[in-house]
Amino acid sequence: MTQRLALFTVIALLGLGFSPTARAQSTSHSLSQDQAVKRAVGRHPAVDAGKMAARAAQARVSMAKSGWLPRVRLEGGYMLMGPVQQMRLAVDPGIPGVDPIVMENDLGSLHNASVGLTVAWRAFDFGARDVRTAAARALVAASKAETAERAAQIAYATRAAYLAVLFFQEMAGVNARSLKLALAERREHRIRKKAGVGNDLDIARSDIRVAELKSNLSRSRQESARALVTLRILLGLKPGATLRLTDNLKQLGTATVQSRTKPRLHPSRLRLRALERASRLEVKRLGRNWWPTIDVVGQVKYQYPKNYFESDTAGLFYSVGVKLSWNIFDGDLIRRQRRQARFKESQVKALARATGEEISRKLSDAGAKVRIAASSASSAQRMLKAARVYLRAAKISKKAGMTTALEVRKAEEKVDQASLGEIKAYFDGALARAAQLLAQGKSATRQ
Repeated sequence: MTQRLALFTVIALLGLGFSPTARAQSTSHSLSQDQAVKRAVGRHPAVDAGKMAARAAQARVSMAKSGWLPRVRLEGGYMLMGPVQQMRLAVDPGIPGVDPIVMENDLGSLHNASVGLTVAWRAFDFGARDVRTAAARALVAASKAETAERAAQIAYATRAAYLAVLFFQEMAGVNARSLKLALAERREHRIRKKAGVGNDLDIARSDIRVAELKSNLSRSRQESARALVTLRILLGLKPGATLRLTDNLKQLGTATVQSRTKPRLHPSRLRLRALERASRLEVKRLGRNWWPTIDVVGQVKYQYPKNYFESDTAGLFYSVGVKLSWNIFDGDLIRRQRRQARFKESQVKALARATGEEISRKLSDAGAKVRIAASSASSAQRMLKAARVYLRAAKISKKAGMTTALEVRKAEEKVDQASLGEIKAYFDGALARAAQLLAQGKSATRQ
């Protein structure tokens, strides 16, 4: 009996573990904005592509370093070579009556075959290999900086989606609270109308306000759902996953953004400096390619025939030497390539200056927006406080018969506008802070 009870307990626990409720709980995520950014950047395919590009660039460094290694080539072949040349020698013995001695011999063979090994090593090339390796390293740095740029852009998109969800949720909350009050007010007007102390005009005004608030509430919820879908896609979550945002709009809209301690480490600046260095090294490499190269070459072959004189046997053949190569005229190709590389270097320098100006402009613009949002939030807070006082006074005056329902409705609209203005100011401030991080090239808040 005890064993059967234990078995039933295990089955029940397993069933609970695989129930839809348990699966829903397992796909529930609670994330702060920084956590959401970290997750999005860590799994985004664009960042993975950038990392693969950096590895490919690193492979080019290894390829450039291979120029210092010797080249070993194994060759073999067979050729039918004819006609076979003959050597004929006639020697006069100098004795009267004795015919000259004639010697005839084949030089080479109709059948020729060989297999051999050739080793060549470039001993000197005026430093062209070192320059090529340095240029490849510069391209690695450029590729890594480009990956950091992509990460900053993805982080900004994630922050913007996160803030949009919070913004529309806050708007929906304000509209829901206002709708609740409007529905209560409409019920009160209808009751007063039935009691004979109300009028149809007040009821009509209440209906219009309820309809307007319902429309705003529906739109806010739809926009929030749309932003939530975007955020789920950035985070790589399934459509059915539950996502709870732990940060609030006011906290994000008033947070302090730390400036990058070393502005020169901005990814865009790093990438352009690396590309400029690579272009400069390319000009240098092309200049050194014009000069001669010195190679040490060694060869060992097993061939048939062994040589011209031992034409019916096979044997070893070897050679060792130094070879100097100098392409004195190449159709003016290298000079024109260097000219193209210099233009490329000048282009990158101009882009670096333009990027610096663009970064400064974006930082200044984001900073101004942060200050404007802070001022707007302070104004909205004061307006909200005054609107609430005005609303209370209007309601008291209406009960005393000193004002109309229209005045109360205007006061309620002012409260709604001030509340939405405060939310919008916090949203603008948080979005401007996200733009500051993007302008600094930062994916994380502390970097």
